[in-house]
Amino acid sequence: MHSNGDYFVGDWSDDHMNGYGKLFQKSTGLTYEGEWEDGLYHGLGDETWEDGSSYKGDFIRGKKEG
Repeated sequence: MHSNGDYFVGDWSDDHMNGYGKLFQKSTGLTYEGEWEDGLYHGLGDETWEDGSSYKGDFIRGKKEG
């Protein structure tokens, strides 16, 4: 958990989020659960915002794909 209230639970290697994990950003209310590579969303994931809207699908190097 970071001092700003954000937290990450999941796989970590080479000083980055790598593998599978869940991120919660307190300041924006955003949650992301899915695959990571070098600290970026990469692969299949589910991004949900505080208002309930969401995107579930593929991400490539941190950007939605599809």
